[in-house]
Amino acid sequence: SSQAHLIVDKVTFPAGSAEEMPEFSFLTSGNGYLPFSLTDSSQPNDQALLPGFYSVAEAITEGWHLLDAVCTSSIANKVQAPGSVNLEIGEVVSCTFINVPPNTIAVKKVVDPVSQDKFEFYGSLNGTIGHNQYIVKPRIEPSGEYLSVREKANKSWKLDSIVCEESGTVGSLVSKANLKDHEALIGLDPGEVVLCTFINKHLDPELPDTGIPGTDTDSQPEIPKTGFPIGHLTDLPNQPLYKMYASTDIILKLTSLGMELPVVGIPQTDNEIWDVSWLNHNVGYLEGSAYPTWAGNTVLTAHVWDAQNRPGPFAQLHTLKHGDQFEIQAFGQTYVYEVRSSERILAKEIDKMLRHEEKDWVTLVTCEGYDSTKEDYRYRRIVRAILTDKR
Repeated sequence: SSQAHLIVDKVTFPAGSAEEMPEFSFLTSGNGYLPFSLTDSSQPNDQALLPGFYSVAEAITEGWHLLDAVCTSSIANKVQAPGSVNLEIGEVVSCTFINVPPNTIAVKKVVDPVSQDKFEFYGSLNGTIGHNQYIVKPRIEPSGEYLSVREKANKSWKLDSIVCEESGTVGSLVSKANLKDHEALIGLDPGEVVLCTFINKHLDPELPDTGIPGTDTDSQPEIPKTGFPIGHLTDLPNQPLYKMYASTDIILKLTSLGMELPVVGIPQTDNEIWDVSWLNHNVGYLEGSAYPTWAGNTVLTAHVWDAQNRPGPFAQLHTLKHGDQFEIQAFGQTYVYEVRSSERILAKEIDKMLRHEEKDWVTLVTCEGYDSTKEDYRYRRIVRAILTDKR
């Protein structure tokens, strides 16, 4: 058959009852992909479609929040997301949308590479789960105090990161990660939903973990260099045709930095290689990351110091902090993002910049830590933010 299948399932915590079974409407795009509705007890919606690009999104349902939405493909190692499904002949993509009421806390487990191993959690959430599984506690009473959830250490795995996402009526008690103790401190405010994702990477038994980031010596691509030498002008060669940037109608507005900047597309000229030399005072969208405002992780970069020996648009990027907001104006709408983390990393830690996300995230990146003796930058700054509003 020349067709493919896109299957969507609905899960709610708590599970819907016969007396109170909310119905969730889904919006779709793509050739012949029809909108539909599901309840927690419905059979998944299964539509046969021609190969091509599709998307599926959930309409707002009163009294419920979208906790997470994930997709898996029948093709090994192929990444699919609800907002950007690329179907091939014979492929089956299954997506699950998970909804919870306000005042809910949850943990999710993600492992790399994918494994059948299980991980034990204890504290305010208790249970044993594996990759892409959840422990959820809905409708709890916020106390104004932090709720501790810990993952039991596993000798075959290193806990690489803990990411907590707050949605709904986001309050002032900010959730925090305590990576050293394998702990998430969940700050649940009234009306809020908090999902903390624990991400583990497998340890090679022949190469024990040193606990030092970026110490491997394998050759690997690096995060683009966005700063020129400080103290003198830099002559730039003519921009080759194959490195030309694509113009867009998209604007990045960083109100706290007093910036309103046009976004251009930077082609991926080799395996995870982008040349940002000619950005000037534009912002560059890195091809290969999610297109701006689409589901996934969009990577935007700008100079910290430009070729004319002046501070670049992202010279003060490091000052953005948790809770700060910025906007992307695109397609006649304004998308509002809220900062969740700011981190200084090594140039070789490109996996942190390109980290996969199911929801609409933006990663802002630039250089940091100028070394005048080498006329180079020691680090990269990444600021990660999640979509919180659209108008």
